[in-house]
Amino acid sequence: MLPEAVRPGSGGAAAGQQQQQQRLRQCCSRAGTPDYRHLLTEADLNDVFEAKLMDWDVQSGPQRKEKFVHVLKANSRGQHIVFRSYGLGQNAAALLADKLRHNHRYTALDLSGNSIGDEGAEHIGAMLKLNHTLTSLDLKGNDIGLRGTTALFEALMTNRTLTHLDLAASGSSNRNRIGSKGTAVIADALRVNPVLALLHLKENGLGPAGVAQLATGLDVANVTSLDLSCNNIGPEGCTALAAALCLSTQIVTLMLSQNRIGDAGTATLAKNLLRLGLGCNCLNISYVDLSHNEIGFTGAKKIASSIVKCVRGSKLNTLLLAGNNVDAPGLQRLVSALIGGGPDAPAGPAAAYQQQGTTSLAPPPPLAVLDLSSNELGKAAGDPLMQLLQKAKYLTKLDLTCNNLEAAGVNRLAAALETNTVLTHLDLKSNRIGADGAPALAEGIAKNTTLQYLDISDNGLKQVAGDMIAAAIEKNTSLLKLPLRFNDLSFRAYQVVRQRLHLNRAEFRSAVMTRIQKEIDVLKIVRDR
Repeated sequence: MLPEAVRPGSGGAAAGQQQQQQRLRQCCSRAGTPDYRHLLTEADLNDVFEAKLMDWDVQSGPQRKEKFVHVLKANSRGQHIVFRSYGLGQNAAALLADKLRHNHRYTALDLSGNSIGDEGAEHIGAMLKLNHTLTSLDLKGNDIGLRGTTALFEALMTNRTLTHLDLAASGSSNRNRIGSKGTAVIADALRVNPVLALLHLKENGLGPAGVAQLATGLDVANVTSLDLSCNNIGPEGCTALAAALCLSTQIVTLMLSQNRIGDAGTATLAKNLLRLGLGCNCLNISYVDLSHNEIGFTGAKKIASSIVKCVRGSKLNTLLLAGNNVDAPGLQRLVSALIGGGPDAPAGPAAAYQQQGTTSLAPPPPLAVLDLSSNELGKAAGDPLMQLLQKAKYLTKLDLTCNNLEAAGVNRLAAALETNTVLTHLDLKSNRIGADGAPALAEGIAKNTTLQYLDISDNGLKQVAGDMIAAAIEKNTSLLKLPLRFNDLSFRAYQVVRQRLHLNRAEFRSAVMTRIQKEIDVLKIVRDR
């Protein structure tokens, strides 16, 4: 069924609209009986272009048409259709949906950054009721509101193949706007859909009420990745969300950045999501994004406490806390939990906490990524950071950008770098290291053997500090990237760094190729047996 409503032309005449509808029907029937196992044909893509012209009520020459079709063809090979930000509207969406109703080739459709609107979303929803091949659908930034959302999730009540759906607002134009009312149909679909695993609803104006409604379907849903960032959830929304997620065993990735959660909301989430207690089953969460949520000492303390009390061990792999208000004491609590100590004791071995009367203490989580950029750590954070690098067994990426660590904080951190054999990525830009912090940092660079990326941009490093860094880099064999922007180093220092990094990258590539060749040789031996 093709759309009866198309965008009116500049004249707005009914005859013109009828003419456009007739052209669109011709486009859909032009190719005859389609081969559902094969790629979109050039004729199909020509029809998409014609539909786009109808969407915008414009005309175009053959040269532009040829170029556009060529781009579409290049982005619809294989099993994925990627028509991202091509200015497609409701007519183009209707035509594409018609082509894909029974198509058995394509598994992914990306229409993000277009403007298909509610009408286009309704046609995509109708297609999903019949299509049994698509597993991924990206519609972020498409001006989809309540009506389009309803059509999509009503389709998901019967669809059993789509596993990934992205409806984030995305960008400043054509933003999706589900709103709090749209979450009711989403919750209904989640209760009966057994396959949807990824659901991204970033920046859709859900609010506390919308999230509370959504939560009524999350407790039984099979969603493993949930993005509710930028929805003004607040502490109120966290209560309902945490209660629902606490009953779920599926959530692995949880993104809640920029939601004004604060310490109160963080306490609720930490209590329910990162530990086994009070019947909570959330043991699988490995990725948590709480960036830009006004979290301070109290929130950091609650997160630390929940990690320690996770009796069977937290699986937390990635923790993003950028843009909050965590200070050095808050960091100390986190570090104590992350390396196996108690949140109320100095960072140290787990035994120290057990001696205080705790009968069971969780092992430290396998945390690999920690983002603390743009917090309030200050120079007093040096000691906990040193302890973190000395005892965290899995931490490979640490972001400390914009924390005013100064020389005092970096000196302690750099000392730990000398013996750390796990960390591969460290971001220290904009920390006012200065000349006083350069000697220790240079020593850490010279002795470290695993760090591949180190950013020390914008740290007030001048010529003498630059010479120290250059001398240290000549002894380093692991660094592949060392951004030094916005420092006042000598030309010679930059030259030395560039040459050494070039050599390190060449040796790294050679080692990778050697390893791959060895693996290939092993596979050949296994094959020939």
